[in-house]
Amino acid sequence: MKRLSWNVLLVGVYLVAVCGYTQARGEQISNAGYQLAISQTEDGIDIGLTDKKLGELWIANSYFYYAKTQAQAVSRRLESVAVQGAGDSIVITGKLAGLAVRQVFTLPADKACLNEYLYLTNTTDETVALADLETGLQKRVSNATGDLLAEVVDDRLLAIPLRRRPDDKQGQVNEFSVATLITAEGWEYVPYTMWPPKRMPSRHRFSEGWAWLHDAYAFCVFKFNQEHMCYSVVTPHKSTHGVNLRLGGTCMSSGNPSALAQIAPGQTIDLGVTTYRTVAGGCNEALYAFRDFLDENGCRFSANFNPPVHWNQLYNMNGAWFHRSERYTRARIEQEAALAQAYHCESLYLDPGWDTSFGSFIWGEQWLGPRQRFVADMKAEYGLQVSLHCPMPPWASTSGLLLGPLSLPDWPDEALRKKLDVPTDGASASTDTAKQQLTAKQQLEAGPALCMGSRQFLDEAEKRLCANCADGVCFLMFDGTWWNGDCIDPSHGHPIPYRCEDHMRTCVELARRVHSKYPDVLIEMHDMLSGGSRLRKTPVYYKYGLPGSYDVNWGFELMWDPMARLRDGSAKALYYYSMGCNIPLYLHVDLKTDNEHGIVFWWNASTCRHLGIGGTHSNPQIVAMHKQAMKTYRRLETFFKRGEFYGINEEIHLHALPEKDALAINIFNLSDQKKLVQGQIDLRLAKLSNTTVLSSEADWVSLSGHTLKVDKEMPPWSCDVAVVD
Repeated sequence: MKRLSWNVLLVGVYLVAVCGYTQARGEQISNAGYQLAISQTEDGIDIGLTDKKLGELWIANSYFYYAKTQAQAVSRRLESVAVQGAGDSIVITGKLAGLAVRQVFTLPADKACLNEYLYLTNTTDETVALADLETGLQKRVSNATGDLLAEVVDDRLLAIPLRRRPDDKQGQVNEFSVATLITAEGWEYVPYTMWPPKRMPSRHRFSEGWAWLHDAYAFCVFKFNQEHMCYSVVTPHKSTHGVNLRLGGTCMSSGNPSALAQIAPGQTIDLGVTTYRTVAGGCNEALYAFRDFLDENGCRFSANFNPPVHWNQLYNMNGAWFHRSERYTRARIEQEAALAQAYHCESLYLDPGWDTSFGSFIWGEQWLGPRQRFVADMKAEYGLQVSLHCPMPPWASTSGLLLGPLSLPDWPDEALRKKLDVPTDGASASTDTAKQQLTAKQQLEAGPALCMGSRQFLDEAEKRLCANCADGVCFLMFDGTWWNGDCIDPSHGHPIPYRCEDHMRTCVELARRVHSKYPDVLIEMHDMLSGGSRLRKTPVYYKYGLPGSYDVNWGFELMWDPMARLRDGSAKALYYYSMGCNIPLYLHVDLKTDNEHGIVFWWNASTCRHLGIGGTHSNPQIVAMHKQAMKTYRRLETFFKRGEFYGINEEIHLHALPEKDALAINIFNLSDQKKLVQGQIDLRLAKLSNTTVLSSEADWVSLSGHTLKVDKEMPPWSCDVAVVD
């Protein structure tokens, strides 16, 4: 307490004792977690943040402001500044790059956190176009000669929730020493690429959130904005006193938030909330804190979430989409339905081939028979619902990427994207000519021919998707949702220019239209900027939980050769996502790549709340094992679909049901060697009440008081499952 008292005193005097300033006018507020002092000085805005859990004056530095317009005008400080206390908040106002700034720091009385809000308003008569924006707190981490300060030498910064991103190289994790952050180059995704997105070098490192691991605590910085896509960004900056790490605030990354590129007169851009909170512990506790934060903001599966387990016919019928009338017949599909029934699945998922052309959304009655009868027969004869793959225009109208006939002739000519370089003799070509004259190479280079943001596409897509739902379809996958590209057609009804965030609003708008008529139909949404790639270019929560929005996220395209994805570590992204996010993941995996232990099946069953499987293994013994595993899964499915996920480590997963005072445990050996997998957890973390009377039939699980211990000698690439109740 002596250390804390000294630091509380420092908050009042740090401008003189630490920064050397002699003229300061400021405000102070506090709550259970922090004490905050903000002062206006001759050189800018200075922040003193005492962290009561760390017992330290954690931030004692100037606040960082930087903006650059597209005309290359640079602003490095806030002008016309005013700082004013307002109850539990401190409000900063001023001007930056011609924009009015309103910045609010709030210390809620009922939560041990600090919230920061930023609003930019164009009060001029002209459009303000920003090329870059960066604001945030600064923590000094080195002296003037570049030597790390002693108090941060052992600190690490961890990306939340994707400590392991699905597109990371083998062995790579997004956890960095302070030394690495100030010396090594970062990266971000190339902006506005349609597909596939790529990485490029950057002075920034981005994530939904960051956890600064310091001693026995994690100082967490999380960003949340459902209107304008923002990330939490960490950036090193040199100063005369040493190197600072800038964190929190708002920073443009990969060209986003794209709304900043054109701020109209009178328009206000709400840049969301940055929340700072300190938790005792390390990686796991920081992940749980972010998950709680998303829960608080409505980004959590519903209390009755019960998605049907899918059987995907694709893995046994690869390529059938090119020969729909011959190889995608009802008779062939019924063979897959029989397998789905034998594997105890709940819905038959139809991948490309069910519609008349790729992305038409029109039922292929010629080879599947009437839709209503098909859906009814699947239920009556096999006990299965029907789910559909729905490729969107960014994929379905880009030649060279199609899985079947081009659907362009099946859509209104008025929905064509006006950004195409159609080869003509100089006269304007008709839309029919445009469709015919684009070669596959030209179409691929030009991007999608259809504009997904056009009202002509949306109106027709709504009719077709709803017609499928009216006949009993229970699930729609919105695939191929990567950035649609610009369009300049005013008749489409979308903004011009048509920016990437307009495209993302379009994706959600189509989901809303379907949900307004069929609220119980589940809609999966691929990443709205990178579509069917492994990249996660949008924040994991973005647009989820809004009225009528989508129901589940896609599992990063880790469906292909899932055994290889376990071996190269990319499948660990599913684990970290589940630790830090309660938005359900959907993934269907090919069981043909699994081993005799069923590790592919159980890993994905453990980490994906909505499970899909498919593919008949060549080994009959493994086939029998899969059927038994699915029988076990169905018996325990409530744990996996709606249980709270906890990780003792990457190899031990818990799925808790507090209302049943029970949990399921998955254990894995993710190595090429036989090894002892072990760990322990205090079950009070999982909110189980009668922990002292719980037990398990598994001999590798033991309980003592509130502590659960796991201890199992395991063969390479093996797994097991147990129940504690």
